[in-house]
Amino acid sequence: MAHKVSVMDFGSEKISVFVGERGLNNTIRVIGVGVREYSGFIDGEILEPLKLKEAMEGAIADAQDVWGQKIESLYLGVPSDFCVTACKTLSLNFKKKHKVTQYDIQDLYNSCDDFDKENDYEIINVTPIYFMLDSDRRLMDPEGQTTTSLTAMVSFVLAEKRFTEPMREILKGVGINEVGFSSTALAQLLYLFPSQKRDSGVVLVDVGYLTTEVIVAKGDGILCMKSFANGGANITADISTCLDVPFKQAEKIKRKLMLSLATESHEIYEFELNGKPEYVSKKSVNEIATERIKIIARGIEKCIARCEYEYPDYTPYSITGGGIAFIRGAKEIVASVTGKKTEIVAPTAPLAERPNLSAPWSLMDMAIAEDFGKKSFWNKIFKKAE
Repeated sequence: MAHKVSVMDFGSEKISVFVGERGLNNTIRVIGVGVREYSGFIDGEILEPLKLKEAMEGAIADAQDVWGQKIESLYLGVPSDFCVTACKTLSLNFKKKHKVTQYDIQDLYNSCDDFDKENDYEIINVTPIYFMLDSDRRLMDPEGQTTTSLTAMVSFVLAEKRFTEPMREILKGVGINEVGFSSTALAQLLYLFPSQKRDSGVVLVDVGYLTTEVIVAKGDGILCMKSFANGGANITADISTCLDVPFKQAEKIKRKLMLSLATESHEIYEFELNGKPEYVSKKSVNEIATERIKIIARGIEKCIARCEYEYPDYTPYSITGGGIAFIRGAKEIVASVTGKKTEIVAPTAPLAERPNLSAPWSLMDMAIAEDFGKKSFWNKIFKKAE
């Protein structure tokens, strides 16, 4: 029987719970889903904590109803707003030629314990940027190699305890005592990009509803992680404010946007208000949306500029999430502002080829790979004790 996992995607608009298992050809088969809206978060602050609790409990209950079973363990994706990263170069020396084992890699990771404000954070992910043997040869998997020394550049992702501890309490209240945490951005990196592409460098931009997350990564680890408060909701708000359109109707207009085509002054977007058709200038709407996407693009540039690590200049910007990825012409606007090749990335799994599903599918893949929920010695072995 396939091992089943339950994950929670902590979006800036919705809380989503997915129950899944490994399907044929290494795909993921979803057997339970629960989604609830809430007020979101901005700049690392949850806007309405009580409504968050209600949304989490509701999404879990809905997923359980669809699955038909009780969720007993939950793997929660932590947004970049509540994480920090730290990259460390670590080394181990052996007395003689030694064949590297998984225990050696564990010892190497555990040798690092000097983090700023360690009492305020807990380590949730430990992944390598690269390993190096005594021959100075870099590689991603040193297990089984013979060497007198083992060096690694290691990426640590730490989550704020002011986020993880309340999450545990909320989940404990609905009978879930086994809770795992992972950086959602890291899960997406490992799921959306093949190892060859990761080894040369990745810039991943997850544009959500209220927040945009930007990571620069290499190998299996994140070099730097930044976020800023701007996303798809800002486009909706601009349309609503500038054209005096109710927010719900402005959201529907946004979903019709086609910025890649030239528009004439007489063209319009139609929407319904109080049962009657209303109209707004397509050219005006497109100009408003374009300016907001340019602002988001400049925000991405600022995040990249703050990264202290180098990456190849030819690395494309890979956009995912539901904020702008569905807007035709949005990636071209980002490319024109940043001067970088820009692409949209999404899961390749059948029925999941949508950018807004990148986070939950990535978390399910990571939880399944870790055998989360099973009593396994290696389950989250690199996570330090609380």
